[in-house]
Amino acid sequence: MKNILTILFGCITAIGYSQDLPDLKNYKYDIGFNTNFIFNGIFSSGSTPFEIMLKKQKTSNKAFRFGGNIYVNSSTSTGANYSGYTEGSNYTLRAFVGKEKQEQISKYWIFYYGSDLGVSYLYNYNGYANNSIISNESTIYDIGGFLTPFLGIRFQINERIYIATEASLQATYAKRFANWKTYDGNGDLDTETKNEFNNFSFNLRPAAGIFFFYRF
Repeated sequence: MKNILTILFGCITAIGYSQDLPDLKNYKYDIGFNTNFIFNGIFSSGSTPFEIMLKKQKTSNKAFRFGGNIYVNSSTSTGANYSGYTEGSNYTLRAFVGKEKQEQISKYWIFYYGSDLGVSYLYNYNGYANNSIISNESTIYDIGGFLTPFLGIRFQINERIYIATEASLQATYAKRFANWKTYDGNGDLDTETKNEFNNFSFNLRPAAGIFFFYRF
């Protein structure tokens, strides 16, 4: 996967060097998306959130950022004897705002840095049924916020189009609510356990995909 992204980045770079660019500050808005969900869908069996971002250029080297991502996965599997099934659902929603400062290295390359502040929601459900009667299930959901300092580099392909990649350190706090239930042979509730947790995490995201942007 990394080799494929490297080759793609190199090819686009080579194309870009053959074009003459006007002033890079002519446009007020940039809209883009992370291409990871395309490449992961083609080259791997895993799922990747769809991530989109809008930038509003405030000065010649500063911009506001607005964006988010969404992940949805739902599945049902049946045993070999068809007497039971397992059902699972997983949803994640994230939204953020941030500030970005840009330093132009050359006519084509721009280094940028800043931080994002956002909120997140996660929902996870798993259930198992035997002979079409639910026997146990678990539900977990998180509500939280995050702070993400980032460093990035972008390459201007032509006047309106550029690609970018960035690394970030994400600090997250979330309140987790968990609920476990078991049922008797008739499908009636037998036991129920509820818990609440405080989750703190720090995640380093080195070069988290390639963004494709269009300026207007």
